[in-house]
Amino acid sequence: MGLGFTSCDDDDDLVFSGKPVANAEMREFLKGKGYQFNDAGNLLMDAKVAETDSLDLSGSKLTDLKDLVLFPNLKALNLSNNGYGETFDFATVPAQITSINLSGNEISEYANLIKVEIAENGEETITNLRNVSKLYLPEEAKNNTTDLVRFYRQNKAAIADGTLDMRMEDESGKMAQYNTLRNIPDAALKGYLQSQFSTIFTPEGQLDLGKRLNDGQELNDILFNPYMGIENFEKLENFDGLQYITNNPYWKGTKLMFVFPEVKSIPVLNVPASVVLVQMTNVNLAELDLTKAEALSYVMLRDVNGLETIDLRESKVWGQRTVEEESKLMYNTTLQVVGCKNVKSILFPEVETLRAMQVDIECLDALETCDLSKFSFIRSFAVGDVPASYKLQYPNLTEFPGPNPPFRGRFHFACSVKTYNIQATKDFIAKYKTFEGGEKITDGNRLQYSNGDQNQAANWQNDWQN
Repeated sequence: MGLGFTSCDDDDDLVFSGKPVANAEMREFLKGKGYQFNDAGNLLMDAKVAETDSLDLSGSKLTDLKDLVLFPNLKALNLSNNGYGETFDFATVPAQITSINLSGNEISEYANLIKVEIAENGEETITNLRNVSKLYLPEEAKNNTTDLVRFYRQNKAAIADGTLDMRMEDESGKMAQYNTLRNIPDAALKGYLQSQFSTIFTPEGQLDLGKRLNDGQELNDILFNPYMGIENFEKLENFDGLQYITNNPYWKGTKLMFVFPEVKSIPVLNVPASVVLVQMTNVNLAELDLTKAEALSYVMLRDVNGLETIDLRESKVWGQRTVEEESKLMYNTTLQVVGCKNVKSILFPEVETLRAMQVDIECLDALETCDLSKFSFIRSFAVGDVPASYKLQYPNLTEFPGPNPPFRGRFHFACSVKTYNIQATKDFIAKYKTFEGGEKITDGNRLQYSNGDQNQAANWQNDWQN
C-alpha cells in the first residue's frame, strides 16, 4: 500500500514515505495544509501525518485520491463541492476511509459501493464493497435508483440504529436522513405514472424507490401521445420524476414514446436495456443517453431540438439482423431523424455490414457525421435537405430480396431537390437504375417533412429518364 519508510540522507531523524505522492495537484494541496515533502515528492511521515484522521478536500477539485493511503489513521474525507459529475467510483478512495462527504456535487451514479448478484428467479444478493459509517450525498443522488437504493435496503438496520449516518441534500441544500420517497411535482405526470405503476406509490402519493415493481407493471410502456386519452395531457409540463421509472432496475418496458402537438422539454432521457422503440415529436431534449440501449432497433425523432448526438453503437440488434429476420418484426431496424436542427452526429453500430428497413434523414441543419457506407440493405431510404458541408456517403446496397412481397427485388428512394442536385445522389440513382440484373431503385416523392420552400421532394424518376 506504499507505507514503507526511508531515511533522509541529511537527517536520520526524518522519515519519509517509501513512495512519492505522484499526483502533483495532491502534493501541492497537502503542502498548503502544512504537510512536508522532500525534493523527490515523498511525504514526511511526522506526527502531523500520524495524527491526521480527517481531511477537508472540499472545493479542491481533486479526483486522484489514491495517495491518501499514506495517511495511516485517515478515516474521514470531505469531498464536497468538488465539481464531481455523473459517476463517483468508491474504488478511488483508500479502503481505510469510512466517512465520505460528497455533498454539493452532481453525482448520479455510485460505482463500487455494492455488489449485486441476481439469481435466475430474480432474487438479489447485495454485498457491501465499502465499510461506511458516514455517507453524505448531493441532491442529485435522489435520481439514483440502483446503487444507493440497494445500499440503503442492505444497511437499513445500521441506519436505523445510528451505526451508519446516511444523509442527502434537499432542494435547499440542507442535509436530511436518506430515504427512498420521491415527490413528483407535475400533477399530470404524477397521475400518469400512478396509473401505470401504482405498486410503487404510497397512499400519500409519493413514489417509493424502495418498493419493487410487480404485478406485471414492470412491463408497462411509457407512452405519451395525444390520442392515448391521458388525463390532463395538455397540462403536462415538468418531466422531473420520469427518471425514477426509466432508471429503475426493475422496469422492463419496451417502448418510450413522447409525441406532443406543442413543444415540451425533457432534460435527459435515459434509455434502458429493455427498450426497443424510442419515438419523439416536438421535444426539447438536452441528451438522449443510449449507453445501455442494447435492444434498441426503432428510432423516430421529429422536431427534437437541443439534441446533438444520436449514438446507436451500444445496440446489439440495430442493423445487425438478416433481411429475413427484419421482414418478420413489427419494430425492425428503423431510423427516422427529421427536422432535428441541432443533431451533429449519428453513429451506427461498429460492425462490418448494416441492414435497415428504413433510414430517413431530413432537414438536419447541423449534421456533420453520418456514415451510410456500411449498409448493404435499406428497404426505404430517404435523404432530405442536409448541409452542404456534410459529405454525403451513399450506401453500397447489394441485397435486394424478392421478387415477391414485401420487397419485390427493389428498394424505395426519396430525396429533396437540393439533395438531388448533389452529384453523389445522381450517381447513386444511376447506379441502381442500371444495376446488373435489372433496375433496383424505385419510387420518389416520399419525404416526411416539408417546411415552406425547404426540403421539397424531387421527382427524380422523371428527371432521370429525361
